[in-house]
Amino acid sequence: MIIPSFDLSLVFGIVLFTGIFLILSLCVAVWASVLFYLFGKIPQKGLQMILPVVVALVFIAGEIPFKAFLYTILGENEFLMSGPYMSVFSVIPFATILAMGVIAPFPLIREHLTLKRPWYAIFAASTVVGTYIFLHNFIVAFGPHQETSRNLSWTPYFQSVTLFSQFLEAIVIAAAVFGVIVFLQYANRMLAGNRLRRGILALVAIILIVLLPATGIGGFALFLWLVMQKIPGRINPVVISVAAVLLLALTGTMLSGISGMGTVVDYAVITMAIMAFAVLVPFLYLAPGIERNWQPVILFTGAVAADIVLTLVATVFELGEWLTSDPITIVTFAEGGIIFAACAYTAGQYLITHRKYPSLPAEGGEVS
Repeated sequence: MIIPSFDLSLVFGIVLFTGIFLILSLCVAVWASVLFYLFGKIPQKGLQMILPVVVALVFIAGEIPFKAFLYTILGENEFLMSGPYMSVFSVIPFATILAMGVIAPFPLIREHLTLKRPWYAIFAASTVVGTYIFLHNFIVAFGPHQETSRNLSWTPYFQSVTLFSQFLEAIVIAAAVFGVIVFLQYANRMLAGNRLRRGILALVAIILIVLLPATGIGGFALFLWLVMQKIPGRINPVVISVAAVLLLALTGTMLSGISGMGTVVDYAVITMAIMAFAVLVPFLYLAPGIERNWQPVILFTGAVAADIVLTLVATVFELGEWLTSDPITIVTFAEGGIIFAACAYTAGQYLITHRKYPSLPAEGGEVS
């Protein structure tokens, strides 16, 4: 097989710049933590939920006028224009949009997080979101579609649509991180009293990193389930999940039909959301038969296991390119995800019911 030259340079660039992106993401995480602290001073809970979305939309709509204003103000100062100041000022709106994407879903899961300092979760999610989006932007800029990206960038609303897409991606990825944190909380409770608890948790965290993106699917599925618990009725969450799978698949297909849209929308995030809703469908049906304290553990591990199996199937039959080029075919794999996830949940339910597993401590208590 002949490997194009850009593939090797792209891999090298990813390895080289990931560390730089991580440092930049830490800066975004600090900024997001500061904004989260300020929003926390607002007494109205409803306003705390709405304000991040409003702020993000204002910065998205005003990104172009803001840059034009900066060039007008700083244009006459050669010192400011020649130094790094222009870059710093220009990146503030982008960092704020990402921060708003991380903060927006947090109130929906706050009651399930037992962290002593909630901003820990914001900091962790911001770091993951920033690193991922910076890395994706790097691949778009220097990858095989860079010429398409440059041609498309001349369209009037290219930058605004891109920023809005990245805001939505930040929401999904942050929600997945929050779900993973909830799972780690339950793992911590399971290991209560074990003198090797910290080492085991560190090993679990490393394994979850290795299992990306399956970990993201499990985390997002857990986040969605915790949110859907507030929806009345047993069938309504199932209907919503199935409808979300079909709607996301249709949206992905429509977007893939637009030339150059792959440089604006990250189809991997759409696929992750589709699979998360898919593996949630059988769990919503089986959950009442699972011990309550074990439900998050069964959901997360079952979702990760189902995605790993599907990934192996796609690898063995070389279906990766087919799936990438036609997002609607993800629905077929989503159906497979439903089946494999149902098997995993049933197996977990059996082990809990028929084996001598100690019961998890009741919910409550804070995790440092």
